[in-house]
Amino acid sequence: MTMHGKKRFSVDDALRLCAGAVNDGPVACATSSYAKGMRQSAVSKLCARALNEAPAFCYKEAPSGLNADAKVDLCASLQAPRFGDELAEGEERYTPAVCMRDFPPAPRLKPAEKARRCRLATEATRPCVYNASLASFGTALSGDQVAQLCAADVDGASLRCAGKVHHQLRMHSGGDGVDEASAVLAACLGADEAVDACVRAVRQDSWSIDDKLRLCARARGTRPAVCVSELARDVHDDELLQFLCAGATAEYTDCLKMAPQELSWKERRSLCSGGDGVIPIECYEEGRRNGLAANTTMALCAGAWSVSAPIKCAVGVKAHKVGKNEVVALCRGTPDETGILACLAEAKNVPTKARICAGARDAGPGVCAADLHYKFRNTYGVMLCKGAADALPSHCASFQQISFKGFYMSAKMIQKCREEPERIAKFMPAKLLHDGEAVYTGQPFGTQIWAYNQYNVRIEGSRSAAGMRGDDSVVAFMSPKDDVKLGGTKRIPFREGEAFFKDLTLDKAGTWEVRFEQRGPSGEDVEQPAKTTIFVQVRPTRYETLVELCAPRLFTFQCLQEPYDGSDHLGLTMSRWDARIAAMYLPCIEFFEDEGVTVVTVPGGDMYFLYHEELLRLFATGLYSSGAGAFHYFTEPWKVLGVEPDATRSELRKVYHELSLVWHPDRWAHGTLYQDRAGRVFSGISDAYGAMLERLDDRGDKGREGGKGKDTPPAEAPWAASAA
Repeated sequence: MTMHGKKRFSVDDALRLCAGAVNDGPVACATSSYAKGMRQSAVSKLCARALNEAPAFCYKEAPSGLNADAKVDLCASLQAPRFGDELAEGEERYTPAVCMRDFPPAPRLKPAEKARRCRLATEATRPCVYNASLASFGTALSGDQVAQLCAADVDGASLRCAGKVHHQLRMHSGGDGVDEASAVLAACLGADEAVDACVRAVRQDSWSIDDKLRLCARARGTRPAVCVSELARDVHDDELLQFLCAGATAEYTDCLKMAPQELSWKERRSLCSGGDGVIPIECYEEGRRNGLAANTTMALCAGAWSVSAPIKCAVGVKAHKVGKNEVVALCRGTPDETGILACLAEAKNVPTKARICAGARDAGPGVCAADLHYKFRNTYGVMLCKGAADALPSHCASFQQISFKGFYMSAKMIQKCREEPERIAKFMPAKLLHDGEAVYTGQPFGTQIWAYNQYNVRIEGSRSAAGMRGDDSVVAFMSPKDDVKLGGTKRIPFREGEAFFKDLTLDKAGTWEVRFEQRGPSGEDVEQPAKTTIFVQVRPTRYETLVELCAPRLFTFQCLQEPYDGSDHLGLTMSRWDARIAAMYLPCIEFFEDEGVTVVTVPGGDMYFLYHEELLRLFATGLYSSGAGAFHYFTEPWKVLGVEPDATRSELRKVYHELSLVWHPDRWAHGTLYQDRAGRVFSGISDAYGAMLERLDDRGDKGREGGKGKDTPPAEAPWAASAA
């Protein structure tokens, strides 16, 4: 693996180098000129988690007396965010290497010991490291202990604390039987001068300096000593008194004294430590009033910051059939029980729901747990879903498991699935929303759109991703299928993974394409916009749709029927349909009657249809037209005429002549309705014939067999000449 084209790393070394990186600092460090000539494994260890080139620079400047491993240990922890800044004239960047170089000559220390003291050196710790080496207590601390003490030092407070504590140790114990280094570090790591003040305030003369230091370790004032004086009359065990008052505050001491007498002193400390004043006590009393066991209430209220929230949580959790220990794990210390209860309600029958929902602030972890693949309903499920905002981690894991052979869950995969942002991969129209099965010209219609994520799972409800916020939207573009120009647009925001498009209208019949895209708040494309397309068949009117639906039904049925007795009455044909068959044609009755069919329904549901025989001939053809020259079934002129696209002029004349003998309006004798229908059919035939001739003229094509002149549709009926 080559990084920036400068240094080649093995995959393992590269992974070790980049694990946990927050920027490209590890790569910059590893490929810098300062790291030239180093082993790959050493570079990976030195530069892991580096913010810039500072560790490599430190390594290069380290004293030559150190071996490679010692140099790596010295510089690996160096983080200098301002390493790239230019220095003022005469200024020197302070690094662990500079720290070693400027180390005071006394006491005389070996290079390895100096390296340990300078390991965490920065400009802020420079005075502490220097002075600690000169101080009388300095020799009592190891190099690592000096580094820890100084790294936590604020304005020299920890260093001054160490000097005073060291003096106390020497004055009271004479240095016998006391681990000075451990005592100093325990008392003063990150502390201030209050440790010394606290030790001086302890009035128990019988206590050793070790006892006083344990009581006052990291104290921020004299309150631990005050706690001892307030409890000394009730607690006579010195060890217990030190245990109770270590790290005490005023509120903590009040909580200890107000605790119920039924509780032991150790139980009181457990209850009050970390809490907000006397709230743990009030929480305990609330739990006992609600019938909770004493030990359960103790565990729930320890360190509580809310009086009622842990108790309400415990009472609500019981309805989800979890064990006593799980109740405590779920509800202890929670400031708000609503999130935990919502999480449990979503997780339902997941075996690890108690571990997943502990500390939940909303239903997100439970939503994630509910979608877990059965193979992950264990520790992996907890790692995936605890603290999750939605179901995305479980979607990701299930997708990986289903998609890849030999897939196994690992820490890296869990991290990937937890950190990968959710995005919309596609939209899916649920259904066209309108009154019937068709969309008509000028009639409003709509659709409901669902969003799906990259794992083909529908985004809905609390599972909505950041990309589904209300400031994002979906835009509908409508255009004819055979036209690239966009039609009207609608801008509708998604809400919880759904969008509703209403009152969409199209002003032209045909097949229209409706395309949906995700757009940003200002109309710009968002990252990886998702698209979906549906096709809408738009018809001119509802009546013409009935023609398409009902005319073939009438004709098809009549081809299978024998005329009913008496069907020659008044020149009409009569058919009888039984109730079972007639029920299929109920939507078409209005259409039949408009076309001259008399429909009579008799008791029992049977129907009688009376009609002229010519009507069937009119409906039998696929040339039936909804208007002059506009055909439902056929849109190409050669299909209307029933010929091949490359038909010759002679073939066209023959077909036109044959069709005219059938469809000329003069051939229809039954009233104006039939003549009108037949006339429109004949008009469509004539238009198709003319269009085919124009195609031949445009190509300069005389046909397969040749031809002469330019043909036009005859002005009179073709049968007129033969009759003459």
